[in-house]
Amino acid sequence: MMLSRTLFEAGAPVAVATALPNPAVVGQVVTLDGSASFHQDAAKVVDSWDWQICKTPGVPIGSCGTIENQSGPVVTSSFGALGVYQVRLTVTDNGVPEKSASTLVSVNVAIPPLAPTADADGPYSFCPAATPWFLDGSGSVNPDDGAGEPGQPGDFIKEYAWDLDGDGQFDDATGAQPDVTAYFAARGVGSYLIQLRVTDNTGTSFPSSGQPDLTDTDSAQVFVRAADDPLCGCIRNLAARAKPGKADLTWSLFPGATFYNVYRGTISGGPYLKVGTVTGTVYVDTPLVNNTTYYWVVRPTLANLTEVCQSNQASATPRTR
Repeated sequence: MMLSRTLFEAGAPVAVATALPNPAVVGQVVTLDGSASFHQDAAKVVDSWDWQICKTPGVPIGSCGTIENQSGPVVTSSFGALGVYQVRLTVTDNGVPEKSASTLVSVNVAIPPLAPTADADGPYSFCPAATPWFLDGSGSVNPDDGAGEPGQPGDFIKEYAWDLDGDGQFDDATGAQPDVTAYFAARGVGSYLIQLRVTDNTGTSFPSSGQPDLTDTDSAQVFVRAADDPLCGCIRNLAARAKPGKADLTWSLFPGATFYNVYRGTISGGPYLKVGTVTGTVYVDTPLVNNTTYYWVVRPTLANLTEVCQSNQASATPRTR
């Protein structure tokens, strides 16, 4: 992943952009994410994200003749030929006068075998009243997933390994969505930097390339909060009402939230997968399988897509009438 971060002045916004997957294959959907952009002044926020995506490979953004313009903290695009494409993100704050900052990210479109792109998700906000605590690396992408040489198995991500203590050894947890409740409960209240390493099976899928299995790493912040932390005062009245093939979810407004991300699982306590995003406090989850019990949580989300906390869990079992 090629990541460029702006050199910035005090009190100004800071633009941060990532691309997933990167590298990518021709025609693949690439997610451009600027939600990690932030403001150095706690009294101001980033409230607009503008993307300029050069559609001509090998050309600097300032000289590009074909530019795709998009807006929003997270957008998607694709690229029709091999090469390196430059993308510019410009973020603007809500100050008077407004201040802006820009950064560049380069997207490499190449021929397999390609390395996977790790996504450690986060930041995570863990509260004592909302356990168990899971990490989520399931957003990691293998750009040449399923591809391989004739007679060889298709490429895939074969390992998710986590470094939770910062020692550079990815031996503290494994799996795409590990339960880390006991680990972080033992470490206690604080802020921790973690890393995820994903590994594919290039050595088996593309033996003639001479390359070993390929890896990529990504980092995320974990906040373990005290029970009386204001950010742990999350939504506590999430309710689910089952109907044939669906369920109606309702909850109360959360101060400062712009969106609400809705998550569903089939095991009490998680892990959960995101199934929708709404701006209101009602969500209809459909289609669902009758006679199956589902579990939901809602996470209030800021304008930059940062999830603040996690609600209580609600459950329901759709049935035919």
